[in-house]
Amino acid sequence: MAQPSPAPRGVRSRTTSDLSKAKALELNHQGSESVAAKQYEQAKALFKQALRLDPKLSDAYENLALLLLLDGHDEDAERVAVELLALAPTNYNARLVAGVAAANHNDFSRSSGYLAPLVKNEAGDPLATATYAVALHGSGQKAEAARLTAQSAGLPVKAPDALLAGQIFRQPKLKAIAQKWMEASVATGGAAANPDLLYLLAAMYAEQGRTADACARYSQMLELSPGTVDALVELSELERMLGQQEKAVSHLYTAKTLAATDPSTLLHFGQVCMRRRMYVDAREALKKVVTGDPLNRHAWYQLGLAQFRLGETEAAETDFNSALHLDGYDEWSRIGLGAALISAGRQEEAASEFHLVLAGNPRSAAAHYYLAQIHRADGKIPLALGELRQAVKHAGEDARPLAALGQLQLEMHDLSSARASLSRAIELDPGYATAHYHMARLLKLTGEASGAAKELELFNQYRSQENKKGIIGVVSEGKWDYAGYFPPN
Repeated sequence: MAQPSPAPRGVRSRTTSDLSKAKALELNHQGSESVAAKQYEQAKALFKQALRLDPKLSDAYENLALLLLLDGHDEDAERVAVELLALAPTNYNARLVAGVAAANHNDFSRSSGYLAPLVKNEAGDPLATATYAVALHGSGQKAEAARLTAQSAGLPVKAPDALLAGQIFRQPKLKAIAQKWMEASVATGGAAANPDLLYLLAAMYAEQGRTADACARYSQMLELSPGTVDALVELSELERMLGQQEKAVSHLYTAKTLAATDPSTLLHFGQVCMRRRMYVDAREALKKVVTGDPLNRHAWYQLGLAQFRLGETEAAETDFNSALHLDGYDEWSRIGLGAALISAGRQEEAASEFHLVLAGNPRSAAAHYYLAQIHRADGKIPLALGELRQAVKHAGEDARPLAALGQLQLEMHDLSSARASLSRAIELDPGYATAHYHMARLLKLTGEASGAAKELELFNQYRSQENKKGIIGVVSEGKWDYAGYFPPN
């Protein structure tokens, strides 16, 4: 029987290549659908898969770069945009993303380099022009920056552009420009103002401490879009801060009812529950998120936090491992895993996780803190002291590592160093109860009875406030909450 002729050289490779490109297009389309459904982590994973199959798929690069910028990951957004520019040097969105991302982390010379061709060719684009002007000013070209600023002042800014600016401008001068545009758009739009724009403006006001103005904007948004879970939970938070407990609880549970039928909002609802120490509600919400969106790394991480708080250590370990399966470089999930392992008495495994974190980021204050905790439990006090000093060095203006260092120095009877550490902790955060407690212990040892009594009184006062408020200010990345220096919620 005659043998079949071999396929011509290159046919198989072309067929495989064509299949990969077709699959990449499908994944890119699925990613766009995930964005529309607000499943952003899943969308990012799909765009990355598409690019692995077809490294020249410009649409996937563009989608991923824009999503990373919207999500606040400026360095990653710039990197992906630069990869796209290597394929398509004139791609408008690639240059805009790279320019804004570079400006957001104050790399003004790179930002102006990306944006110069856009401003020359698209002089009517307010976002590119405003960013380019700020970049030029930051690079020392103040006269040209002033000319462009004056030019951009006359450009019309439509509501969608104002909204986009609010979403992607994070550099302080750019953020102020975005806020001015959004306020003008709301004033012009009146009762027909864009709900998303109202939400973002309210969030800005809340960040600036303008609580009443933020409440007014959230309320205005809810008049236009009554079922918006995110606005309900944020309004509830502000009402809680204002002491309006009945309103706060009512809005929160309205949000919970609505979120049960809208998985895209459950993550935010779960985060708010974590801040309020409502761990059971948080766990229920986050389980629904990961069931519907198993590629949502951040939801797995949040679920791990909730279950850890409930004492479900094994489940928390599984959650953190699920997050790490999606991204092995996820620093905070690895810290969470280490914390769970400590609670399970598996100190050596925990130490290995923290060393992995420090191999990638030697400045991780939380990892240094936890290693200090392990060394201290093993009686290795000099090693614990060294790790705590590193934690203090890299924790910035956070009072808590200083208080932990002061506590250890106190136990070592190094009273002068302990006083310095605890005084600095109290200076950074006068309301941090633990620092006052250890300062009271120190003053009692030194015979300063009246001072010790005063510190103990402050401890009781601030501890009571912490218990009422729950976990405060733990949303932003890189901060720890009050319960054992755990990673951010």
